[in-house]
Amino acid sequence: MLQRVTSLALYFLGFLSMAVPSSELAVPAWVEPARYLAFIALAFAIAFLAYIRAGLRIPVGIETTLLALFFLFYAASALWGSQLPGSYIKSLLVLTALATSLSIANMLPLERSLAILFYALATYIAVCVAVVFLWPSVGVDQSWEHAGKWRGIAGQKNGLAAYAAYASVLGMGLPLALRSTPLRQTAALCLRIAVVVLCLVALYKSGSRGGLLLIGIGLASLMIARLPRTAQRASLLIGMAFCIPLIFLVLASFSADGDKLSVLGLTIDTNSRMKLWQFGFEHMRGRFLAGFGMDSFWTPERLTAFQDIYTWELDNFHNGYITLFIETGVIGFTLFVAGFLGLYLLVVISIGSIRTRITMLAFALLNMFMFGNLVENELGRSTSLGIYTFLIIAFSLRSHVAGWVEGRRQRPALPKAFAYRGPDPQRLVE
Repeated sequence: MLQRVTSLALYFLGFLSMAVPSSELAVPAWVEPARYLAFIALAFAIAFLAYIRAGLRIPVGIETTLLALFFLFYAASALWGSQLPGSYIKSLLVLTALATSLSIANMLPLERSLAILFYALATYIAVCVAVVFLWPSVGVDQSWEHAGKWRGIAGQKNGLAAYAAYASVLGMGLPLALRSTPLRQTAALCLRIAVVVLCLVALYKSGSRGGLLLIGIGLASLMIARLPRTAQRASLLIGMAFCIPLIFLVLASFSADGDKLSVLGLTIDTNSRMKLWQFGFEHMRGRFLAGFGMDSFWTPERLTAFQDIYTWELDNFHNGYITLFIETGVIGFTLFVAGFLGLYLLVVISIGSIRTRITMLAFALLNMFMFGNLVENELGRSTSLGIYTFLIIAFSLRSHVAGWVEGRRQRPALPKAFAYRGPDPQRLVE
């Protein structure tokens, strides 16, 4: 019973994490505070149910301990930040995400958690597509630059594309549950295919290159994870052999000119991100150890200083790793990198040994999360679906692997009548 209630709460929590009211919807002012209250109420309900059943505990593992310490440090950094109300609210939301993800990991197996998040994503994409056709003034971008691009209720095409990419990879990677009859099994398979096709159409019609690259990374990761072990090891050796000269070539050819980066003869336009990053690093003097604190860099004074230099302002670095370093310094950045590398090592070892579909899917989702933080600050979005998915995988994966290994050990032996018996030497002599 508690698991069913937790599953339902996780479904609504996942949907609310995506359903951020956009300006085009023209919703009343009370909708956004109500959304946050509902979000926090669902999170506390999940934590309360988990505490009743198993208590609040961190799964044993070096990666889980380091990541939990990082998020605790990240939340505490609001104390030495700008000490604005927004910083403390965000700190509370980060602690909520940490406690809720730990509770979900203690209550639900990883496969079930990912399936519920897939259902929430599928529902959200279906609502977005319905809005495109029923309310095109909201669902379709009307700006001159992106006219005709789908955005649904996401507010922008990149948001819809990212959710569609995650839903597509989850739909292709999750195993299909067995039904009681072949007819129901066929119906479930057809429904899964229809959902994936709908997500792919939404991704294509959004026109987001980032979304296409995101799903490309996810599908490529699934393909790599499903390669035979010999092919995986050969690919790893070949990749390492190519990486060493590639690193030297990148370092030798790298150059920065304003907002453009040149690498291996390719020019990358960062869309003014270089100005934001440079401004942030220039103000890091004396703050390298612990950073500026959560959501505390872009104060009104620094925004004014930035505007005086560049005549425009933007209070977002558009890069999760740079935001993390500036807000938490060397201590926080080291904790996160160490925890993430420990988690990634566990995933890589798992897909090479136990080879379950869930570990392969976790490998793909982690790679997508890593890429997403290069172009947006997913780590700093304390109520986003991305950070919840990451934390649920981080705190549930070791239990999934341990459960699979224990299940293999306890697998019953075949009856003697079905056991293999070698040839009888005496009969061979006769």
